[in-house]
Amino acid sequence: MNADALKQLRQTHAAGCQLLQRFNYKPESIGVAIEVEKNRWYWKPEQPKLILVAESHVFTTEREFKFQLDESKIRPFIKSKAALPPNHFTRFVYCLGYGESESLIPEVPQISNMGTPTFWDIFGRVAFRCPQPRRDKGANFKDRLRWKVDTLRELYRMGIWLLDASVHAIYRRNEARLPIGIQEKLHKQWWTGYGKYLVASCGSPKVWVIGRMVHNCFSKLNFNDWHCDGWIYQPNATGFNLNHNWPRLLDDCGRLR
Repeated sequence: MNADALKQLRQTHAAGCQLLQRFNYKPESIGVAIEVEKNRWYWKPEQPKLILVAESHVFTTEREFKFQLDESKIRPFIKSKAALPPNHFTRFVYCLGYGESESLIPEVPQISNMGTPTFWDIFGRVAFRCPQPRRDKGANFKDRLRWKVDTLRELYRMGIWLLDASVHAIYRRNEARLPIGIQEKLHKQWWTGYGKYLVASCGSPKVWVIGRMVHNCFSKLNFNDWHCDGWIYQPNATGFNLNHNWPRLLDDCGRLR
């Protein structure tokens, strides 16, 4: 992450802190926000060609943030001369420790760490990968992590990059989701600050939104400089056709293979 990006991130995070505190919500620290973005930038393609814009990462407490990735567990899956991923735990899909407690120090932390396997299904699908090995189907840690790293490498090669439309977590787990009014304000802050900087730095990529609520929010905000090529439902949405718009998205991804 370069200096300009860090400056934009800090400014957008500070604005979000003021908003959340005004409504008596405790914001995540700037340290968590920076670590999330370090993970994102670690997997940024050299030239992003298709951007996926999701809602946000999941709220990460300061206690959780202290857990670290065990280098001895991660190094075998990273190319020998490559830098290791950021080592602090965050509840973010790009963090290799999220959903994989065996990769953390201590190995079995006293936190719930189920991860977001359905989001990995999206990654696997847009990368045209085989189905992911799942813990609930008996897959071991090495097979799961190997599949995840190989999938991230393929997304990197194809030029597909995941962004989040808020630098603050929308889903706060035990506190549930932030109210829609606050969510809209956080999305607005993201786009008018850090988000616009990120997308502009990518040139002219395709932009696909994950989540109807996020898509509707940006449509409502009606930014002149925001464009969206399509949207799909969140993977955990219920009562909807989850295949909505997937053929179009896969057509766009297929051109990157």
